[in-house]
Amino acid sequence: MARPPTLQIKREDYPAGLTAGESLDRFLRALNQFAKGTSDSLSRGLTYGDNFAAFRKTIDLTLKDDWIPPTLGNSWVNYGAGYDTAGYRKRFGRTEVKGTVKSGTVGPAIFTLPATYAPTLHQGFATLCDAGAGNVFGALVVTSAGVVQLNVGGNTFASLACSFPASDPTSVPNGAFPLRLKNELPGSAKPVAVWLERALDMTASTNGTPVSAGNPVWSPSADQITISDVQGLFANRRYRLQFLVIGG
Repeated sequence: MARPPTLQIKREDYPAGLTAGESLDRFLRALNQFAKGTSDSLSRGLTYGDNFAAFRKTIDLTLKDDWIPPTLGNSWVNYGAGYDTAGYRKRFGRTEVKGTVKSGTVGPAIFTLPATYAPTLHQGFATLCDAGAGNVFGALVVTSAGVVQLNVGGNTFASLACSFPASDPTSVPNGAFPLRLKNELPGSAKPVAVWLERALDMTASTNGTPVSAGNPVWSPSADQITISDVQGLFANRRYRLQFLVIGG
């Protein structure tokens, strides 16, 4: 099997040198991902004395909008007028809620999240709202039962923006994830680390634009690697991702 892969830094990748902010940021991201991948390998029982096997896989994908529109209750409706509609999603173990609503009853549920999106404990947030006499701060609460409610504030305008750990951190498919890679490691080698070597946004360019993305959330099985999410990618964009799978 091959020896451990090394971090390759090429001069042509940094034409402006490392004094330019974007080039320095990209260099540091590459260094951080290499360190993270090395840490993952060691945490799975691999040592520096071991031999490694590896393969690369490039995948093109399109991320769909993964926001889920809730069913609003108690006379609450979306505010409109150019403001975002109500929605929720789960990313990297956290539930995110968005949107601006109006006209409902302060106190009862605006809507209720599914149990797997709800927090383990009640969550409270200061939020911007309007009772008709100008903007004020209100109290947005998300209960452990998933009830999203405005306990204090006005109903002329109320922001739902908040984020909290989900009681079930499992990632949710968004049209592209989970990705399933066939295990192409030779012999009995098992995957111990999966690195994202390169991420290109292909939405507006045939050559792609490099983007900042984190190492993937992944898990192995007998004959495949499941990648459940990659941090730093956005909905309604096309990407080309190059993964490096390390085994030993």
